[in-house]
Amino acid sequence: MTCRIASLVIITLGMFASLGTPQSPNSPSPSYTVHIVGLREAEISPDDRWMTALVLKAPKTVVPTVEVQVWDFRNAALVRNRELETAARVEPGEAEYVRYTRDGSLLAAYAGDGVIHILSANDLQELRKIQLDSLSSAIAGLEISATAHVLAVRRVFGRGGDLRIYDLNNGRELRSWKLASGAYELGLAWRSDGRLLAAAVSDSIPCTRFGGTIYLFDPALEELAGRFRVSFLPGDLVFGTGNNLYIATSTCGGYFANWAPDLRIYDSTTGRQVGRIPGNKLGIRRSIAISEDKKRLLAHADREMTTFEGFEDTLKTSDEEWQVRELPTGKLSFTLPPGQRYLMSTSGNFIVESLSNEVRILSVPTRAN
Repeated sequence: MTCRIASLVIITLGMFASLGTPQSPNSPSPSYTVHIVGLREAEISPDDRWMTALVLKAPKTVVPTVEVQVWDFRNAALVRNRELETAARVEPGEAEYVRYTRDGSLLAAYAGDGVIHILSANDLQELRKIQLDSLSSAIAGLEISATAHVLAVRRVFGRGGDLRIYDLNNGRELRSWKLASGAYELGLAWRSDGRLLAAAVSDSIPCTRFGGTIYLFDPALEELAGRFRVSFLPGDLVFGTGNNLYIATSTCGGYFANWAPDLRIYDSTTGRQVGRIPGNKLGIRRSIAISEDKKRLLAHADREMTTFEGFEDTLKTSDEEWQVRELPTGKLSFTLPPGQRYLMSTSGNFIVESLSNEVRILSVPTRAN
């Protein structure tokens, strides 16, 4: 998820020129709507043909289970479905994941219980399970390499954690690394060539002024490939073109000031900042995604201010929205309303809006030449 920046001049000058006027283009209307009762997570296939969903099935008389469903989303037609063989105990606040391999042949699904299910994307046959060694550890990131059937899983437990990679073809663990104590649940990203992983570790909880560390892992090496510090609390992170690493902030707004942080871009090999997308009147925070071709960015943005009210600090958020931007210029294409959860398809051609019982899929307008 990244965009190779030719030079700092392109970012600082070109983006100021394109983003100087705080316009907020209207968002497109949903192109497709699929009603799914109990929806937990959704992902569009790399070829943009199917949508796969994790669905909580909760009959009144039995223990809730989770079903994987594949939809022809253009026609709102259920194509196939399969109940996961292990009855999932969905814990409050625990994340669920469904991910395609880039060739579209396999699915990795996680719905709790410490079990990752590996399915054939064609018929949903369960090929194998990956049983994690600790059911008490929460998964804070689950991403598949863009070049191989290799799965990265980030876990947190207490104030520590680890990062493990698995071969999806046989379910075997290939490598594991410990993350520093004090780890906070943040980003996990593969570089486009599949030869580097990045994970962000925060020094403290979001509403503090401390920094964080970006850790880099090479799947071929047992030792750490590198690390570098950032002065802000890092949030989500994604690779763009080459070594460019986009890092959102999780630091809260300043006291009595509407703080709008830029989206900063680092060279992961040197740890130096090489560019930024100006936040203007809104700050780019926490969640970001970049399409496979590195031409589109989806980012959460808002304006925050911390105040003293009574004996407690109060964080106020205003003008919240989601933004779709062109890369590498950073020009704003359109905005999406707050309060929902949005995901970008691998191709960048669709934005998925996940509601409790419904998926709305928006076609991203093609940039006019």
